[in-house]
Amino acid sequence: MLETKSSSPGTSRVAVMCSSHSLGDERVVSRQALSLAKLGYEVAVFGRDDPKKILPRHPRLQLVPIVPMTYGPSLGSRLKRLKTLRLLDSAVRQFQPDIVACHEPETALLAVLRLRRLGCAIHFDVHEYFEELAASRSPRPLRSLARRLTRRTLQWVASRCDWITVVSPAIVTSYAKAVGAEHVAVLLNSHPVEEFPLCTHNANGTVTVVHDGWLDESRGMAQMLEALALARRSVDVRLLCVGKVREDCAQRFDALVRQFNLSPHVEVTGWIPYDQLGHTDAKGQIGLVALQPTGNNFGGLSNKVYSYLSCGQPAIVPQGSASAELVSHYDCGVAVEITQPAAIAEAIVAIARDASLRKRLGQNGRRAVESELGWQKMEEKMCLGYAELSQVARQRKANGH
Repeated sequence: MLETKSSSPGTSRVAVMCSSHSLGDERVVSRQALSLAKLGYEVAVFGRDDPKKILPRHPRLQLVPIVPMTYGPSLGSRLKRLKTLRLLDSAVRQFQPDIVACHEPETALLAVLRLRRLGCAIHFDVHEYFEELAASRSPRPLRSLARRLTRRTLQWVASRCDWITVVSPAIVTSYAKAVGAEHVAVLLNSHPVEEFPLCTHNANGTVTVVHDGWLDESRGMAQMLEALALARRSVDVRLLCVGKVREDCAQRFDALVRQFNLSPHVEVTGWIPYDQLGHTDAKGQIGLVALQPTGNNFGGLSNKVYSYLSCGQPAIVPQGSASAELVSHYDCGVAVEITQPAAIAEAIVAIARDASLRKRLGQNGRRAVESELGWQKMEEKMCLGYAELSQVARQRKANGH
């Protein structure tokens, strides 16, 4: 039940709008919304219910399911989402926010057109390389046009928002042109480092390679299984998949595991409660990001990287990606041609054989998370950004919107 009680004097009310992200989304809820609640804001997240996940609790955090809620890139799904946007608009107005946080282009557009006139300050959090997603989902002859149109639309929306945050430095430029660099910040999708214990780099015994999150063809499912089979010819390694195989890929996943005789050497955990994720990831010694080449996959920083670095694991990442730039800068992993199983296997073998190398790269990654990349640092940015957004909202409402 949505509570509409007045907040205490000086406390801003934050409505978090999601037309596709769920109430179980780690970045939206377990990090951003929970952090804002801990900072003293009254926060309500409006999104798709996610009964399979254990959701965070806090006295200043409300999680409000919006029904019906649809997701996916199909035309039918997007048309149905228009109804969702109407419901979001109504529910958010009932909450009477001072600040609106938007997590998709359509929710940002809704906020700009409908909620700004109420005096709300608008935060647009850009999770994806949206112009590249639009291009990849368009017919090949229209991809360039789709990319340009999406970029221009995003810049128009961004120019009417008060604060833009992005998940990767590679995405900053186009938004900085629209609103000015002072209104754009990189908000990495990292974890609270204290929830991720260090892994153990034993000199002997089986080495575990970790894949964190969803697993499907676009995330390199086939490449990593073949790489594991190749690596096992030289070293004793296993694969720990912390997450789920997508249903439409499950049959092929099982077939590949049988084809490469990997059944005893592959474990799929299913979804892990968020407060247990770090302890599960830390069972491995090497972290693998096998995202296949797309503009969105390579332009954004993979969330998995922060899990691996937090656990003190060297990260194997795709060449030419933003993740490769990160591990190179902090000397905490290696970049490989991710479409080639032999290249992945070569990296696994080299790191698995050398415990001292694993420790050095892992220590560098953990140090980077503790000093610069961890959510504790991102929370500081959130605190400063929302203090300014609160001032913007108060001024607008004082001036009659």
